[in-house]
Amino acid sequence: MNTYPNGVIVRVLPSFKPGVAGRPTESAAADGDNFILDDQGKLLIFPDEAAAREFLRESGLSDADIDNGSLVFEEAEDTGDGDESQA
Repeated sequence: MNTYPNGVIVRVLPSFKPGVAGRPTESAAADGDNFILDDQGKLLIFPDEAAAREFLRESGLSDADIDNGSLVFEEAEDTGDGDESQA
């Protein structure tokens, strides 16, 4: 189980269709899920779900896109492994 600094991460399910800022992980999980990444390919950690939603709206997604069930907001836990980026 990967954990990261406390905050919220956004899981992108395979059913997600619109484009979004951030690239999928290079090694997607077996179920095909990906996460929102920064320009350097590191996992973006948001302080809370509201900040994650704001980022997604600023990236061009509508509230309907965000709430269609293909984006999952998850709590992240701190490990300090350095493989993440604070949003």
